Amino acid sequence: ASPLSGRARAYSALEEHDKAIKDFSKAIRIISKDPEDEKGLCEAYNLRGLAYNASDEHDKAIRDFTKAIKIDAYFCLYYNRGCAYLEKGSLDKAIKDFTQEIADTPDDPEYFYYRGLAYFKKGKLGKALDDLDEAIRLNPYDADTYQLRGEIHQGLKEEEKAQADFKEAKDILALKAKYAGGESDEGAPSEESEDEKDTPAEDDQTYQEPGDEEKAQAKLKSVADIFETIADRAEDEALAEEADDAETEDKDTD
Repeated sequence: ASPLSGRARAYSALEEHDKAIKDFSKAIRIISKDPEDEKGLCEAYNLRGLAYNASDEHDKAIRDFTKAIKIDAYFCLYYNRGCAYLEKGSLDKAIKDFTQEIADTPDDPEYFYYRGLAYFKKGKLGKALDDLDEAIRLNPYDADTYQLRGEIHQGLKEEEKAQADFKEAKDILALKAKYAGGESDEGAPSEESEDEKDTPAEDDQTYQEPGDEEKAQAKLKSVADIFETIADRAEDEALAEEADDAETEDKDTD
């Protein structure tokens, strides 16, 4: 099942989700026959769930995440299912899953952001603000968090706080665009340069050369093509094995 999973991952990266789902489904059928490979089965359900969610098939995604959780509720499964519930509009279930993930991993700002978003959509603005405040405390460099908090402040008629958050979001985006464009820091105040060194833009290596994205896509396509041959061979072997098993069963029956 490994070549199938590898090709499926490449398809997911290329956003060819239908092909990814097809391969993950084949991988799940094969892995399911090996009771010793629970981790592989759990991972395959999780990855197929992500592909379903990216294709807006939220119910199928939720079913896959739930199956994965029943096998082994490892890191981020509740978060993944919570995102599917959120996109589906099942806000209470989304909040419950995000809360579970926060209990397991209380230092991840993304979990607080998305639970805050769910509270916001539910109209519980106080709880939404609490979560967004915590998300910003954990990561003060996320523009989306400031933007959402600004919208909530604006809805509460707290215009000064709203504008401060909107400005912070705009400044972060401008800084990230500057780094992504490879602009020089020459002439910038030394204190500002030190601050910028601490931002995720540099830590995440957002510097890009012209054509990098096209090269990355071409590389992913090449990986998918390599796995195409290997996966087809693995699938043929699996089908042959199934045929042999069926033939053996028929002989035993006779």
